[in-house]
Parts: sequence; C-alpha cells; structure tokens
Amino acid sequence: MNYSLFFALLFICSRGLAEYFLPKSLSYLVSLGGFVFFVICFYASCRPVLVLRPAVIIISIAFIISSISSLLFTLADGADTAYGFYLAYPVAISFFFLMFYSIKVTSVDLRGVERAVSALVLVLFVTATLQEFKIIDLPGATPAYGLPVDLARPSSLTGSYLHYPLIMVMLGVFLQAVNQRVTFVSLLAFSSVFLAFSRSGMMLVFAHFSFFIVYNILTNGFRFSLKGLLVFYFSLLTGLVALLASGFLELFVERISSSFDQQGVGNDDRIEAWRHGLEVFSSGDWWFGNNFGIATNLTANLVGADSYVVESAVLQNLINFGIVGSIIFFCFFGYMYFFSKERIFRFFLLAFLFQSLVYQSTEVLPFILGVLFLRSLDLLHPAKLSPLSESRRLS
Repeated sequence: MNYSLFFALLFICSRGLAEYFLPKSLSYLVSLGGFVFFVICFYASCRPVLVLRPAVIIISIAFIISSISSLLFTLADGADTAYGFYLAYPVAISFFFLMFYSIKVTSVDLRGVERAVSALVLVLFVTATLQEFKIIDLPGATPAYGLPVDLARPSSLTGSYLHYPLIMVMLGVFLQAVNQRVTFVSLLAFSSVFLAFSRSGMMLVFAHFSFFIVYNILTNGFRFSLKGLLVFYFSLLTGLVALLASGFLELFVERISSSFDQQGVGNDDRIEAWRHGLEVFSSGDWWFGNNFGIATNLTANLVGADSYVVESAVLQNLINFGIVGSIIFFCFFGYMYFFSKERIFRFFLLAFLFQSLVYQSTEVLPFILGVLFLRSLDLLHPAKLSPLSESRRLS
C-alpha cells in the first residue's frame, strides 16, 4: 500500500476527527497541513518531474487576480475586512491546481495507489456505519429527519454529513477508473451515499453512471458481456431482496423522490436560498462581484463573520467572484476534463458540474482538493508505469 498517499487523503478527509480534539479553525489547518506534508512525501517517492504548462499557470494566476479584484470591490462597498480571510480559498485552489498539474510522477506502483484508496474507503465506510447506528459519536452528524427510524446521517471522519458522500463518490470513481470496472470497494463507495440518505451523493452517482451508460450505448450499441450482465443482475437482485427484507427500500425511494418535491424535507429552504442568491447576484456587481466571502460557510467557520449559503455552487461563485471569476473557476475543471483521455473521469466531471447547479459542492474543500489531486495523477495513459498497469497491458 502507498502509505504517503493514504495518509495524504486521510488528513484531507478527517477534519471531523481533528475537531473532536481541536477548535474548528485549527482543525482546518491540521487537515490541510497533514495533506500537504504527505503529498510532498508521495511526490518524493515517485521521481517527480517539473512540467510547466502555460494554461495551468494562466488559469491559476487569473483566478487569484480575479478574486483580489472581487475582494477590493467588496471592501469598497464598506464590508468588514474579516471577509478578506476568504481569499484563502481561491489561493488554496489555485496553488494546489498549479502544484498538481506542474508535477508529473514518473514512477508509481498503481497497485499500491489502488490499495491506499481502497483502505481509505473502508475506513470511512466503517466509521460512518458505526456513526449512523449511533454506536460512536463524531462531529458533523445530524439526525435523519423525515425517516421513521432512529438513525443519524453520518459524517464519518469528514466533519460534515454533506462532505462524506461526495468524498466517497470521488474515491469510488477513482477506483473505477483505475480498474476500468466497478469493483467491490468502488461499489461500496457508491452504495454508501444511499445508506447515508444523501440526495446530493445520489444525484452525483446517478449522473455519473447515466453519462457512462449513454456513452457506451451510443458507441458500442447494446453489446454487453454475458458475465457482466449476470454479475450486475445478481448484485441488483441481492440488493433489492435485502432492502425489501429490511424495509429500507421504501426509505430510499422516498428520499430520492423528495429531491423533486417542493414540499420535501429541506427543499423549501433550498428554494428560498436559491431565490435569495439570485437577488443578491442580480443587485450586485455582475462582472467581479461585490459580496466576496459572504456566500459561504468558510468565513463564518474561520473568523466568525456573518455569512449565508445559497445551496448552489454556481450561484455561490457568481456572488463571491462575479461572472469573470466564476468562468475562471470552472476553467479548472475544463482543463481537467481535457487533461487525459480517461472517459470515466470525464463522466464524473460532467456529473459534478451538473450537480453543482443545485448543490454547494464547490464549498467542500476535501472533495475539490481530492478531485484535483487524484485527477492529476493520470496513471492510466501516458506511460503506464506501474507493474499493475504493465501486466494488464501484456495480458
């Protein structure tokens, strides 16, 4: 197992564990600091090569300049200087994007990488399961409102019940891409969002596999392997029988369908947040924004400044960064989309962009940094350097 990769991802995903012992603001620093340290250890063990990519440099610098402009417009309107602390977010995104896509690993054991990510999935899943059934208690969990059973919505080690499902989908997609199929551990990662009753996670999984299935039908027709179909239907049948027997199937259907019901749990608040966000954006500076650091949880968590959420990543970016900054921000993901030819990652990025319209997923720093980092490894195509990749190529 690649231990440096495991601990890098563990640190960025375990702010909630740090919060058990430390204040929230300090937990952010511990989580981020541990992530940086072990990422450096990972690169040091993989014979890194510096590759200067003009597009990466331009996007990174442009986002910082645009964010500073948004901050200056906000301060000019008389906002508290405390909102300047939000500059840490665009600086962090730009720095890590520049770092990850300017360093190319030339020697890495893909089997070790796969085991590290798989081990993290298992750790997060077991912790979340114990938390969901209230066997253990960690920061970030909430009661499972609207469900006729006494369960908690788990946060696992992440510190937020909203962060955990997004991180699990991210890890599941990486394992799916590495193996070019859905393995037991990746299936566990995808299934975890349903067990956690996370609508945002469910939407991300459904969108990802919808893009994947449609693409395969359009390019390969309806040709499927008999073995694959048997495994799929056996797993589906087993899962349905287990859900019916436990009574959970009705709960899952109710939770999923509530996403499209205006009267569903939390939906009225979400719609009101969207309406408020549109009003704030339309009444402010469209191009660079004059509400920098106000539509977010980060400034409230770091310095206690008044802020609010708008339940949409697109709206949040438009309010904080304006149209210019928002376009530059999504250029990060546009670059990642074209970075390699691995279609599974592309389907996931499309699903993420689709989901960001109605969920504040760009606010989840562990999810964003995890996507940037794992996506940058590009282990599957250019050199096929690992023993696992080479053995697959020969077979």
